[in-house]
Amino acid sequence: MLSASLLIWLGSKHLNPFKQDVIDLFSRNRGGHVEHWLYSDTLRRQFSGSQLWHEFLKASTDYYVFANEVNLIAKIAPLLSTAVPFVDTVVDFGVGDGEAVNDKVVPILKGLHGVSSYIGVDLSAEFLKTAQLCIAAQFPTISAQGIQTDFFASSFALPDTRCLGLMLGSTVTNLDMCMGDIFPCSHVVERLSHLKGLMGKGNHLLISYDANADIHSIQAAYSDPYWKRFVTGIMYDVAPITLGDFSPAHWKHSAVWNEKAHVLHQCAEATQDMAFSIDKEAFEIAKGERFVTVNLFKFPAPLFQSMCKEAGFEVKDSYADYQNRMCLQLLRA
Repeated sequence: MLSASLLIWLGSKHLNPFKQDVIDLFSRNRGGHVEHWLYSDTLRRQFSGSQLWHEFLKASTDYYVFANEVNLIAKIAPLLSTAVPFVDTVVDFGVGDGEAVNDKVVPILKGLHGVSSYIGVDLSAEFLKTAQLCIAAQFPTISAQGIQTDFFASSFALPDTRCLGLMLGSTVTNLDMCMGDIFPCSHVVERLSHLKGLMGKGNHLLISYDANADIHSIQAAYSDPYWKRFVTGIMYDVAPITLGDFSPAHWKHSAVWNEKAHVLHQCAEATQDMAFSIDKEAFEIAKGERFVTVNLFKFPAPLFQSMCKEAGFEVKDSYADYQNRMCLQLLRA
C-alpha cells in the first residue's frame, strides 16, 4: 500500500500517470495495474480509499492474509538466527505502514542476532520515515535508513555486507493481468530475477506469498462490503477527468476466479451503459462490462518454488501457516 501523499492528487505530476492507467484500464490494455490508486484519500461515500482498506481489515472475519502472515512470522522469527546465522543488514522491500513494520519486521529483527543496519525500500517517503522512526525507537543499536524508489523498476547498490532481504505482504504477486490472459509466469520470474540481482550472490531473501487452494475461503475473504467499495472506489477519482455521462455510482464489485491462472480477478462492473471521454480517448461501456482493478494470485507452493529456481535462487527453508494458506520462502541468491 502506498501513502496518500504519493497517490491521491490527480493533478500536477501524478495526473498523467493516473490518466494513462485509467485509459489502459478501459481500453483493456492492462488489468490489475491500478491497485495502488485504490488507496487514494478522495472521499468515496464517507470513507477515503485508505480508510475503506482499514475498515475492511477491522470488519472482516474471513480475510486471512494479514493475520495469518503475522502469526506465521511470529512463529518462525526465532528460527531465523539458525537458518540465516550471519546477518548484518536487513533490507525491507516494500515497507508498508507502521502496523506492518511493527507486526512483521520487528519480530524478525528480534529473532536475528548481530544486525547493525536496516534499509527500507519503498516509493512512499511517508512509509520510509515511519519505518525508520519505528526501528530507531525499538532498536537503538541498529542504523535505519530508506531508499525511495520502485525496487522492481530500478537498480541500486546495497552495502557489501551479509544481507537478508524481506519481501512481505505477497508484494511479488501484485501483477498485471486481464481476464482471459494466460498466467504471467515469465513476469514473476523476471521480478524474482531482478531481486536476486539486487541482493547479491550468497545473500538471502525471505518472501511471503498466498498459497491458499480453498476457493470457498478465498471467495469469503473478499466478500465484505468494505472490500467491495474499496475495489470500485477508483471510479470516484476517474469521474473528474471524464466528459460525458460517467458516474462513480454506476459501478459494482464482481469477482472472477481463474483456476488455471491461480488468480481471483477483482473487478469494477458497470451497472448501466455509459459513454464518456478522457482527453481524446472515447469510451462506450455497456452494462455488465467488467474491468480488473486488482488481481489476487494464490500460488501452489511447488509452482512458486519452481519460479524461484528458474530465477536463479537456491530454494531453502519453506514455512506455512496452520491453514496452509500463507507461506514464507527462504531463498539464497
